[in-house]
Amino acid sequence: MELTERDQRLFHWINGHGFVTVKQASAWMGANYQAAQRRMRKLVDAGFLERKRLLHGDKRVHWVTKQALAASGDNLPPPQTIGLGSYRHDLVLVDVAQAVVDRTGGDFVPERRLRQQEGFKGVGVSGHLPDGLLRRPGQQPIAVELEMSTKGRRRLQQIVSGYAANMGLEEVWYFVTGQDVRHVVEEPFIGLAIGGGRDALADSLAGAWDRRRRKLGVADVDGGPGAHRVAGRQR
Repeated sequence: MELTERDQRLFHWINGHGFVTVKQASAWMGANYQAAQRRMRKLVDAGFLERKRLLHGDKRVHWVTKQALAASGDNLPPPQTIGLGSYRHDLVLVDVAQAVVDRTGGDFVPERRLRQQEGFKGVGVSGHLPDGLLRRPGQQPIAVELEMSTKGRRRLQQIVSGYAANMGLEEVWYFVTGQDVRHVVEEPFIGLAIGGGRDALADSLAGAWDRRRRKLGVADVDGGPGAHRVAGRQR
C-alpha cells in the first residue's frame, strides 16, 4: 500500500491522542465520514492501524501499530492498554482539541506527547501535566484541561495555584461536564488576583465547542475556555 503524507500525519495525530474514532478522524482530515471510513479501513487491512469496539454500543476506536510508527518516524510507543477508567475522557478530549484548533489555528499537543518531550516539567503539583497545550507562533502556550469528574478539591486547588505561578503559560482553559463539576472547578479561582472574565475569543470558542459537542452527541458539557485566566499575565 502506498502511503501519503496525510497518512503519516494521521498516524502521528492518532498516536498523540492514543486512539480515535472514524468520526474524529474525518473531522481532522476535513473529509466526509464515508471517505474517512474507507481510508481507515484500508490502513487497518494493510496493518498500519488496529481497531476494536471497547464498550457495547460504542463506535470502534483505532490506534497505530508499530508498522505505522516506522512509516511515520514516530518514536512515541502506542498505548499498551486502553484504560476504561479514562476511556470516555480521552475520547472527549479529542473533540475538545479539534474545536480548539479549528477556532484558533494553533497546534494542540496532547499530554502523551508532553510526557515524551525531554525536560518538560509538570505544573500545578508534582507530576501534573495539562491534558494538552495549545501552541501558537510567537505566543506563550495555553494549557487545556478537560474535567469530567469532581476530583478532590484540595488537589484541584494545588493545581490551580501552580498554574497561577507559572509565567510560562499565557492562559489555562477549562472545559467541564455538568454543573457539579463546574462548581468544583470554579471554587479554587475565588479570591485569586490573577485576572479573569471572558473575552470575544473565549465566548466564540465556548459557542463553537457547544455546537460541536451537540453534533458529536457529547451530552451535558457546560462552561468552556476563558471563564478563568489562571496563568501569569494580568488582564
